[in-house]
Amino acid sequence: KAMVVNLDGSIVWEKEMPLDCNEDSTNRLFKVEFPENSSEVHFIKLLLTKDGKTLSDNFYVNGKEYGNHQALRCIAKANVKTSTSFAKGKDGVWRGKVELENKSSVPAVMVRLNVLGRKDGLQILPMFYSDNFFSLMPGEKKTVTLKWYNADTRGNRPKVEVTGYNL
Repeated sequence: KAMVVNLDGSIVWEKEMPLDCNEDSTNRLFKVEFPENSSEVHFIKLLLTKDGKTLSDNFYVNGKEYGNHQALRCIAKANVKTSTSFAKGKDGVWRGKVELENKSSVPAVMVRLNVLGRKDGLQILPMFYSDNFFSLMPGEKKTVTLKWYNADTRGNRPKVEVTGYNL
């Protein structure tokens, strides 16, 4: 599935087509079209799914004028709601889950998760994310899983900071 989405979150073009292919292959399905009513800067969202599960999710910023993305500065603020859960296993490995939902009518662009120590405010590293630095379409939900080792916490409990270009 491919979509072209304006800065205001309106979908100006979309197309979906079934695909049957081998792993690690390239298939040209259709050409993405950019209607006249596309905003000066718009987004391209590509989704590859199988049996309702997302296998690949790509998001691009595109401008009517090549390389000119200045209109992105005018995008409205997005409202992303989050809920988090964490647990430390008996093996000393922490596992967490962050559920995010874009409650606004505009895309949430370049969303970044950062896990910090609740006491010292410093980043817990290394941190293993199932996804990070992503964008969410209006109404879109995403669950990100986290994993890190107790030895790297400096005695802190975790807290998640969510930032983004228009959050």
